[in-house]
Amino acid sequence: MYSKNWDLTPLYSGIDDPLVELDLKKALKLAEEFEKKYRKNLETAKMVKDGLKDLEKILTMISKVRGYAYLLFSTDTQNGNYKQLLIKSEEFSTKIYEKTAFFELKLLKMEDDKFLEFLNSEELLEYKNYLKNLWREKSHKLSEREEILIEKKDLTGVDAFERLYSEITSDFTYTFEMDGEIKKLTGSEIRGLFYHPDEKVRERATITYYKKYEEFGKILNSIYNNIIKDHAMECEIRKYSDPMEPTHIANHIEKDTIDLMVDVITNSYSLVERYYRKKAELLGKKKLKGSDLYAPMGKELENIPYEEAAKMVIDAYGIFDEEFGNLAKNFFEKKWIDAEIKKGKMGGAYCYGISPEVNPFIMTNYNSKLRDVYTLAHEIGHGIHDIMASKNSYLNFHPPLVVAETASVFGEMLLTEKLKNETKMKDVLLNILSSKIEDIIATVYRQIMYILFEYRAHKRCQEGFLSEEDMCNIWWEEMERMYGDSIEFFEVQKWNWSSIPHFFHYRFYCYAYSFGELFVISLFKKYKEEERENFIKNYKEILSSGGSKNPYQLAEIVGENLNERSFWEKGIKFIEEMIEEFERFN
Repeated sequence: MYSKNWDLTPLYSGIDDPLVELDLKKALKLAEEFEKKYRKNLETAKMVKDGLKDLEKILTMISKVRGYAYLLFSTDTQNGNYKQLLIKSEEFSTKIYEKTAFFELKLLKMEDDKFLEFLNSEELLEYKNYLKNLWREKSHKLSEREEILIEKKDLTGVDAFERLYSEITSDFTYTFEMDGEIKKLTGSEIRGLFYHPDEKVRERATITYYKKYEEFGKILNSIYNNIIKDHAMECEIRKYSDPMEPTHIANHIEKDTIDLMVDVITNSYSLVERYYRKKAELLGKKKLKGSDLYAPMGKELENIPYEEAAKMVIDAYGIFDEEFGNLAKNFFEKKWIDAEIKKGKMGGAYCYGISPEVNPFIMTNYNSKLRDVYTLAHEIGHGIHDIMASKNSYLNFHPPLVVAETASVFGEMLLTEKLKNETKMKDVLLNILSSKIEDIIATVYRQIMYILFEYRAHKRCQEGFLSEEDMCNIWWEEMERMYGDSIEFFEVQKWNWSSIPHFFHYRFYCYAYSFGELFVISLFKKYKEEERENFIKNYKEILSSGGSKNPYQLAEIVGENLNERSFWEKGIKFIEEMIEEFERFN
């Protein structure tokens, strides 16, 4: 039997392990030595390379402690000891940053010719993409003292607001009546009822869930306003031309590429309306309610034991490639997953790749539904990506966010193909197809809706504090723009924005999902059309590249151009074909 609780002892034996404190102090000591060694001595490519190697050692060590603290905290946000360790690790990270911030700044203060000499040197070849993207920050970096002050300010500023949001929302419980029994449900449990076959249960669950966010609306709105204001001030100080510019730089992508993708997606919003109108028809309704978005179609696979879910995911990856199947199996056999639902645990799911030297860990909330199996397949895809990218050094380990979904979404596609091939019952096929379409709508279209809401909120907030009504109105307008008149939402669903943790924790993160989904659709079409062995070779090269190549270079591996409108339209065409297949059901 596979355990639903992870084993973190490969990191540390426990929160009281003396190695935790020793590693924090050792990382800080290494940072102090780093400062003495390189502050005045950075004249040759070899010195730069040695400095980057030493910096990676420090980052690897502090990331291990910080990652361990976050893993603990995410499974019990109400545990004071876990919270204390997380804050302590963040404080040490700030102290380390104080000692090492000069290094990148020193590189950026070089004359252009000198930096380009380093950029093109054989000595620094493995860091070329890192240095190239660093150069994009040249005009936005401040003095060393200012950079350190911002980092220190964030501890009790934006970082504290982000933690507060997690603490408040993770502690939400919902009183809900089911089968004549009053129950206390977690956020994960009540969201699970959004997929319930009984429309009255779905409706009550939807209203109950968002009522809680409405109840805390004033607090959550205030938190979000402060996070937006902090971002606006930093953009002003750093002279960014647009609130999204820092995200584009972090993603190693150009604004024009994202604008093109967003334009292609919003111009095909009508596909969303087509899907939900057909869904209403199949459900015997004139129009869907806001609680019908995830209403199950056909015969749903449910009550899936965790052991069976593991086998489904392992097999889906194994059918594609034996190495992938074995890597997927490791997550279950080596207890790298925490899947149990518990009070105080964060909702949703994530895969945490701490560093190239440590295996990734997955947190999820397994509720025995098919969508939970998909979540496992998704997060294990991230984990496989991390493992394959671990051949790179720390600064080249993590891929840019826009391609970070490559293996995860591909894993979902593999699971869908496996299920469709093994299932001959029409009602089960309908369920699988509709579930996948709804997942794609949520990933491609809804994430862009999120970005458009977020962008408007950030731009409006520059003019002054946004009230709860202002924020809810912006959300409502973007929902109507995407869904048209195909859905009749409940008034309380205008608070949906406050339940999206990405808005609070990461600025403009969500377009990475849309990018990743359409990128993977292109890859999957090639997988079905090209010679299998050649595709798998190229695909593994993409994953193994980690962050050593930018998205444009990764696309070139499979012969694609991200600045061609046809690339994005190819993905939209694939979605339309799936909806046409769905429309043939009666």
